[in-house]
Amino acid sequence: MGTFPPGGIDSSLRAVEAQERLDHLSQWTPSTSWTPSSSSRTLGTFPTEWAQRGKPPFGTACLFAPPGGFEPPTFGLGSRCSIQLSYGSGGRKLARDFRGGKGQGPVLTGCRAFLFIAAAIAKMRAMSQEIPATLTYSFYGLVAWGLSALFVAFRALVGEDLKRGIYLRLGVIAWMGVPAVLSINGAFLDLTVVPPLLMRTVLLMGLLIVVFSFSPWGRRAAQKIPDTLLVGSQIFRLPLELVLYGLGARAILPQEMTFQGYNFDIVTGVLALPLWLLLHTRRAPRWALWVWNVTGIALLLIIVGLAVAAFPVPFGLFEPPNLLVAFYPWVWLPAFLVQIALLSHLLMFRKLMIPPPPPGPNI
Repeated sequence: MGTFPPGGIDSSLRAVEAQERLDHLSQWTPSTSWTPSSSSRTLGTFPTEWAQRGKPPFGTACLFAPPGGFEPPTFGLGSRCSIQLSYGSGGRKLARDFRGGKGQGPVLTGCRAFLFIAAAIAKMRAMSQEIPATLTYSFYGLVAWGLSALFVAFRALVGEDLKRGIYLRLGVIAWMGVPAVLSINGAFLDLTVVPPLLMRTVLLMGLLIVVFSFSPWGRRAAQKIPDTLLVGSQIFRLPLELVLYGLGARAILPQEMTFQGYNFDIVTGVLALPLWLLLHTRRAPRWALWVWNVTGIALLLIIVGLAVAAFPVPFGLFEPPNLLVAFYPWVWLPAFLVQIALLSHLLMFRKLMIPPPPPGPNI
């Protein structure tokens, strides 16, 4: 189990108490309803190693007693998952420990991290299995909407150039495939790294979108892609907010991430439809495009901030935590749909900054 750190009588007493607790923890066993086939993909060997060794499988001995309010996870899922863990308080405690607010060192942090991660993953896996099929299929439909918009944009960019078209489509496959594979393998569930891998991945994607949009390639893309496509592709944010509302109503996502809370991104999708119709009739004023675009990107940044604040680490401000996006297929929400929305807004900015052609002579 490792050696107890020196530190006087107080440290020795805490170590002795922790050792007694660990002796008790080593007797924990997973619920009989847990089977490797049902949970091993998400939880790996956590339940087995915890039951056998009484310590996290991260290689860090849990030398201190777990915080109050935590109960041994049974990993039975469903109604048998007896996890006395408040998502909000647990997330905030874990966030404070990661920021060093407790001053109790990385060992206690590792112990709390494991307890929180194991409990949250187990409960979220149970919840994800209870998501209605209508919401899941609706989400797949929104992903298909985004892909269709991209393929139409590719046609506008490269025309009949088959080779360049294939390269662009291979890039989309890699863009969507990497986060999908990582989420299926549980890589985004490691919350011991701050910032988590999911945040770093999404941030990198966003930076690539920004760099492309303000590059010479982005200017050419803004010139070639019609404004009807840049606006019409954003209509998906209306049904997406309805999907998020359904998830929030089932306590799978925090209410703060829906339009019942602080997420008003549905306005962007609602306004995109009439603006798209006006663009088709060539009666959309330029100022209306500016107002809509600025409003849309501001609302997009707000929901991204809410999603980051709701993630278990480093903030964990809302409950339940925003853990669903670490699972497939919901990982495509921040890794694909949010990026599509960001790209469309930035290319619209580039298009609006291009001076309009002078009016032709009156004959």
